[in-house]
Amino acid sequence: MDNRRLKKVLIIKPSSLGDIIHALPVANALKDAVPGINIDWAVFKAYEPVLAGHPAISNIIAFDRNKGGFGEISRFAMALRAGEYDAVIDLQGLLRSGLMTLFCRAGRKIGFRNAREGAGFFYNEKIRVTDTEMHAVDRYLLAIGAFGIAPPRTPQFDIATGPADLAEAGRILKNAGIDEGEEFAVIAPSARWITKRWEAEKFSRLALELKERMGLKYIFIGSADEAGVMSGLEDLAGRESFAFGKTSLKGLAALLGRARLIITNDSGPMHIAAAMGTKVLAIFGPTIPGRTGPYGRGHRVITSGAACSPCLKRECPEKNNMMCMKDITVENVFRAAEEMLEGEK
Repeated sequence: MDNRRLKKVLIIKPSSLGDIIHALPVANALKDAVPGINIDWAVFKAYEPVLAGHPAISNIIAFDRNKGGFGEISRFAMALRAGEYDAVIDLQGLLRSGLMTLFCRAGRKIGFRNAREGAGFFYNEKIRVTDTEMHAVDRYLLAIGAFGIAPPRTPQFDIATGPADLAEAGRILKNAGIDEGEEFAVIAPSARWITKRWEAEKFSRLALELKERMGLKYIFIGSADEAGVMSGLEDLAGRESFAFGKTSLKGLAALLGRARLIITNDSGPMHIAAAMGTKVLAIFGPTIPGRTGPYGRGHRVITSGAACSPCLKRECPEKNNMMCMKDITVENVFRAAEEMLEGEK
């Protein structure tokens, strides 16, 4: 296919954090295949920092949900319309992203055939997903097939971190008692769904096991709103190791890039770590690792094998017992971490 006339493309992927990271290889693949192309990205403002400085992205069009209202919607719609794109790719596949596609001036409006909430009504080209169990990264890369471009053998993410981000990570580590060059693990004990959360007390016990049995220091991360998941456990795990709400998104990426390992629930930090090339040990219950687990080699996922898992439910349908997570023991996770780290030697 002749892409010489393809000069300007918009990617619509407004949320969430992990999904945006999964979609980054689409921008890289387009940039590599079409010299001189300009790629814009429509995103919710909270996630804009993840895209800032990305080598394949020319312009970010951000929608501020905190402002909302007619004024912000009008400004955002006008920005989309002013782009005059050759093609728009909707990777979100929901009504809101379909409406964003509608606002755009573009000859080609591309989306997935299995888009939800009627989003497909706004596309004039629909991509068929032949394997519904494929990983999200590979599914998003199907979109470049609309331009006759084959998916790359090794997808590239390229989260850009600079000196300020590295300095932020350094300050956080210093406050946690971790010296420059010293090895450490990152622990991410939260997740948006309650059903995705392994018990906080187990994360604390695991941290102590890592330090006592392997001599590996640790730091707990998450947003300020997520600090409550570890309520009352600061004294057990060490208050200085808690960095909730202390990192920007880029600072978190820089921090994860320096870690030897992250131990995490199915969460945004898991995807950032994988994109930064850090080994991931992920604890999964209601969700499907093959679709949304850490992408790439060297990672490991632990599940309980519960018969009801995966259920893809935000609330446990089994009388809230959440056995898919509770049946995973501290020793299970510690041994997996030990095997991953010992395997590096």
